[in-house]
Amino acid sequence: MPSMWEDLKKTVKEGLTTAAAKTEEYTKIGKAKLDMMNLNKSLNGALQDLGLEVYEGAKVQPAQNPKVKGFVEKINQLKQSIKDKEAEIETIKKGSAAQTADDEGSENAPEAKTKK
Repeated sequence: MPSMWEDLKKTVKEGLTTAAAKTEEYTKIGKAKLDMMNLNKSLNGALQDLGLEVYEGAKVQPAQNPKVKGFVEKINQLKQSIKDKEAEIETIKKGSAAQTADDEGSENAPEAKTKK
């Protein structure tokens, strides 16, 4: 009849063996998932390159495919929206700079010092 220590030793050894096997399994799964993410990134890059080529070609020669034509129109609208937002940001910056200058000027004025 095995002693309590031998049973404990056997149980711990089995647990460690199982843990090692699971760790190896999860490591392999993790590596495979990482490889899959890298492949997906490469695929997305290739699709992006293809899209850019189609877009550039559609600018030179109008697209025959209505879907491509729609995408080109959407891209052009998005580009215009980006330009509009850039102009909005510049306007805000100019307004903010003018407000800051006004604030600094008013701090030096005698009325501003008495209001504080």
